[in-house]
Amino acid sequence: VTMLGCTHAYLPAFDPEAFCAAVQRQQVTETVLVPAMLNMVVNHPAVDRYDLSSVKNMLYGASPMPLPVLQKAMEKFPHARFRQGYGMTEAGPMLLCLQPEDHRLERLDSPSMEGASLRSLRCYPIPISSVRTRRPVHSKQH
Repeated sequence: VTMLGCTHAYLPAFDPEAFCAAVQRQQVTETVLVPAMLNMVVNHPAVDRYDLSSVKNMLYGASPMPLPVLQKAMEKFPHARFRQGYGMTEAGPMLLCLQPEDHRLERLDSPSMEGASLRSLRCYPIPISSVRTRRPVHSKQH
């Protein structure tokens, strides 16, 4: 977002209604939420009072996403392309990202998706390389 010259919208603490208000007021187009946060947003009694249509990309991860929460989120954010990130801090941090094509409702409703092998999804391996820092970044000698 920063490299593209876009504006960041920060909340001092997460609150589902404050999130919805910020999306509407700031016309947020990109957001990252963990499943628990997304669950709080889509099940908040005031969610339908807000215009969330500006969200074009929704990245989620850090814990499993319950299918009912994902389905409801896709209804509440109809213009958003959903992506699920899987990784760990030590990996830099993303290892795998499920693309919007993997979030089609007809595919999510399929019993074959439960426990599906990663081979059945469109996954792209991320090359791993070794990085070693030899000098502090702030060094005048770099």
